[in-house]
Amino acid sequence: VLVSLPLVILNFKKLFTNKLFLVILLWGIWLIVSTVNGIVKGHRFDLILSALIGFASFVILPGALCVIRNEKRLVALMKTMIFASVALAVQSLLILIAFQTMSGEWFGNLNLFILHGELGGCTIVNEAVIRIFLRSHPLMIVSCVFCVYFSVYKKAKKDWIYSICVALFLFCLMLSYTRSIYFGVLVA
Repeated sequence: VLVSLPLVILNFKKLFTNKLFLVILLWGIWLIVSTVNGIVKGHRFDLILSALIGFASFVILPGALCVIRNEKRLVALMKTMIFASVALAVQSLLILIAFQTMSGEWFGNLNLFILHGELGGCTIVNEAVIRIFLRSHPLMIVSCVFCVYFSVYKKAKKDWIYSICVALFLFCLMLSYTRSIYFGVLVA
């Protein structure tokens, strides 16, 4: 957000011609009014804060509208997201390997690091199965869609790489044992 701030300032007038930006801006104003209303009425501040944090990702929209000005930049962003998802999948697989090979104490410390860093969490389902959920896992669904786009619509020369990526992402999503993610994959 901070990196794109100069672009947002330079393109401030242009942003107001974008209908998507205007809708998000009106929604943001409504969110601020609702927050103030909740505070005034004495609602629990921790619940208000958790709701606001959930919506904080919308702050990137003005910068994204300024940065993604043409198809070349959009494609670069899509590929970057695929690469980031590959890194996340490798991280998930390393956690799975750690679970299989590390002692309980070491794995417990790893899980505490993941939990305290608010990166996600690991739950032991049984002796052989672990649930690995990292907060960024749902973004793999979007990366799957991007892989299909490059493989099918852009007729990528090495489309088998995108197929491997999709398989890897789906495997890691299955490790999460999260029904909502499974539903998201079906919808996508």
